[in-house]
Amino acid sequence: MKWFCVGAVLLLAGCASVKDLEQSPPSMDVRSGKDVQAYTQCLVDRLAKSRAPATLAGTASEQRIIVPSKVSSIPAAVIHVDDSSRGSHITLHERMANNPLRPSDVREAVKYCID
Repeated sequence: MKWFCVGAVLLLAGCASVKDLEQSPPSMDVRSGKDVQAYTQCLVDRLAKSRAPATLAGTASEQRIIVPSKVSSIPAAVIHVDDSSRGSHITLHERMANNPLRPSDVREAVKYCID
């Protein structure tokens, strides 16, 4: 029973809600010349190659993209795309932002779609 409790604690230790992710410091904060809709479409298409479909919420001037984990339904990242005077402002919040061994596909997709 003791080992079961230890295992359950370890499994739940990595879980983070969307609210928890949004309150953590951003792992990336960049700007793009693309408008919000073009950037969001590029990002969703790029992420679809490596993950389950992302969840979108927002308006034409701001989008919140919730990226699922590769192995479970918990969110791996939350990406905010907001309208700015010269395109869009992108903020990435990742679940394991301080872990150098975290999956890089989300970060690479954010970078790829900037241009």
